[in-house]
Amino acid sequence: MSLPESAPKQGALSAAAGWMFGLSILLAPLLILGPLIAGFVGGRKARVPAHALAIAAFCALIWIAIYYVLSRTEFKVGDTTIFPGPLWLLAPVTATAILGGALFGAEGRGSSAAGFLILLAGLLWFIPKAQDVWNVYQQIQAARVPYEPARNQTCPDRLKKLYDAVRFYADSYDDYLPPADRWMTALTDPTQTFAEEEILRCPDAADTDRHGYAMNSALSGKRFSEIENPSGTPLFYDSSDLRKDAHDNLTSLPRPGRHMGRNNILYADGQVKNESPK
Repeated sequence: MSLPESAPKQGALSAAAGWMFGLSILLAPLLILGPLIAGFVGGRKARVPAHALAIAAFCALIWIAIYYVLSRTEFKVGDTTIFPGPLWLLAPVTATAILGGALFGAEGRGSSAAGFLILLAGLLWFIPKAQDVWNVYQQIQAARVPYEPARNQTCPDRLKKLYDAVRFYADSYDDYLPPADRWMTALTDPTQTFAEEEILRCPDAADTDRHGYAMNSALSGKRFSEIENPSGTPLFYDSSDLRKDAHDNLTSLPRPGRHMGRNNILYADGQVKNESPK
């Protein structure tokens, strides 16, 4: 019994798989477009939608495994360690791009419409999460610039002065730290000023209406003496929340770091450390 003339032979299916996977590797830097093209070419070679879909599914599973491993593998760029967890978000959209492209390239009736729906579903899922992947890219780019301590002096100096100001505040209020939701307001209270406005502004983020530092919410209204591990407990730090009195649980640390890929963090013992985002 012979195969229908339109059905590809085993060798043609192997070639389709080779083209699809090979192109998906070569065009991987193009993210969604690359896998879409790879799937389309492989679908053209396979011709039959069922065959194209089976090959694309196998290829997609390989890419899901690749992104799974990458997202859990820390790597160093220069002297900065990158934590690429958000790369996992590329796995579903890469898979749907390959599957959609394969159906676009196949010859069956309705396969293009099915391919469009699969691709659309992947894009709608990915678009709200794209910023997380972009942040990883920015961290890598920032880490490629050699860190020069001499270019990062003003911010640590301001944080040290901020520590002196908050200690002065605590000495005046029975060792209590200011409330996190109005810590800047408390330190610059005109009736008893503990800090100059200038030291509440990160020099690389601030302008007339912005500040760039946040307080650790977990220390709001606490006594200094109640902090169990001062050398390991952040007090104030660089923040992507530029509003006055910004506060959170270190969730607003800029990614990539504001100072050549790193952030300045003032710890509760008065130390200022320059650290890469984790």
